[in-house]
Amino acid sequence: MTNPPGLEGYRKSIDHLDKALLCLLAERCRMGVWGVNRHKVWGELGHYNQGEALDLDRYFLEQLGGLLDEAANTPVAIPLESGQDFGSSLYTLDLTILLTLSERFRTVRRIGRIKRIYQVKPLDPDRWQTLLENRKIEAQELGLDPDWSARLFEAIHDYALALEGDLQH
Repeated sequence: MTNPPGLEGYRKSIDHLDKALLCLLAERCRMGVWGVNRHKVWGELGHYNQGEALDLDRYFLEQLGGLLDEAANTPVAIPLESGQDFGSSLYTLDLTILLTLSERFRTVRRIGRIKRIYQVKPLDPDRWQTLLENRKIEAQELGLDPDWSARLFEAIHDYALALEGDLQH
């Protein structure tokens, strides 16, 4: 079966956004801060509210934050020299990650509408496995733990499937 019109273009957009997201996450993890309660900091900085304003689900945001915490506490993260002011860089990276995810999920909704019109199921298991393997390779090339990136993209994928499923009804 050939893909419905427009679907391939949106899938390429997802690929580009995912690559950008991995690059942002690699930098964010490199700047990871140990011993910081990210949940508290994100609350104080308003990241949860900003994410929700971008139409991102709070539960998904908390999953993302937990994964960022995990990555910041692995050997992948390279601590910056003490005393270096990087708070504004972290803040900017966090917001850019949220904006990138928001755009990715807007694209997912577009894909979901196309799939609904052409009666295509939300999940293509073969495509998903290929995509996940590619993301793990890309993550490893950026110095990220491929297993960590798989968990990240599984959370993203679960959220995307929920969005597409909502559009199917």
